Amino acid sequence: MKTLASRSSAAKGLSRPRGGSALILVLWMTLLLSVLVASLTFDMQVEAIMTSLRRKRVRAELNAHSAVAFACWMLARRDRISPEMPPEGMDADIYTAIRQLQRNLPVRSVRRDTDGVHFSLTIEPENARRNVHALAMEDWYQIFYRAGVPEEHWDELIACFLDWTDADDEHRLLGAEKDDPFYQERGYTPRNAPVETVAELALIKGFCPELLYGGPSPWNPDESLIGIANWLTVRGDGRVFVPAASREMLLTIPGLSESDVETILDASLGPDGLPNTEDDGFTDAVEFAAKTGIVSPTVWQRLTFDASTEYRMTALGWSDRQTYRVQALLRTKGGRVDIVAWTEGGR
Repeated sequence: MKTLASRSSAAKGLSRPRGGSALILVLWMTLLLSVLVASLTFDMQVEAIMTSLRRKRVRAELNAHSAVAFACWMLARRDRISPEMPPEGMDADIYTAIRQLQRNLPVRSVRRDTDGVHFSLTIEPENARRNVHALAMEDWYQIFYRAGVPEEHWDELIACFLDWTDADDEHRLLGAEKDDPFYQERGYTPRNAPVETVAELALIKGFCPELLYGGPSPWNPDESLIGIANWLTVRGDGRVFVPAASREMLLTIPGLSESDVETILDASLGPDGLPNTEDDGFTDAVEFAAKTGIVSPTVWQRLTFDASTEYRMTALGWSDRQTYRVQALLRTKGGRVDIVAWTEGGR
């Protein structure tokens, strides 16, 4: 009996490790399931966040596209509204903006932020900028000076621009043609034709993105450049439509001092001195000369008072914190508005 009891006791002792192993296995399986559930929950949360961001981005994009359609509608409507009173049902701010367009003045920061539509837009005559192909040396000098480019680099930048846009492969002094290491390292050659967009300037030796769009100076890291892209265009005859020109752009015209520019801007506000009112702008060159006293031939040969048929529209759509930007060149003719060029992307 004693032997049997001893064997029974031994058998019970042998079964205990198997019970402990099963318990450990259950714990490991529970832990593994917990990890899998947590991972699945995390993935679902990430997917929900990503879906929400994509949805908001699509809404922002649609809002920006709505702004383009709205700008086309404003330009098409401008010749069909009365200067005396707004059409029934038209918001006062929209009527004011269309009246500005009627007088060939820029419209800035028109905003819609209701009923799920969220955008702001700016419409400016394209000839309020300077045609890059019509710039003389002194124009370039003034632009580079205002941008903050050190004077010792001005001639090199101009030479590289001219080598890019001329029809041959002959080097100018300080210029760069297709055999220049700058282009060979990047795998492309100068166009040997006029640039088609202002953004194309970034391909030219020396015309870094900071020069075009602003940022730390590559020539002096302690200083910043003011981007020149907003002063330039590739369209028009090169003369600037004064009533729509910005202060910064006017300062790039040789012969105009800062006090001259302030005089122009003050005079453009009309007798009431307020922006976006009926007396803004100049009706013609005679009124401009009378109000500003500017008679310099150097200045006058760079100015125009002829209305533009092309407008640059910049729109920003948003949804929550997501934004989307669209820029388009619009051409007007006989009440019709055509989209000539279009770029878009996130802000």
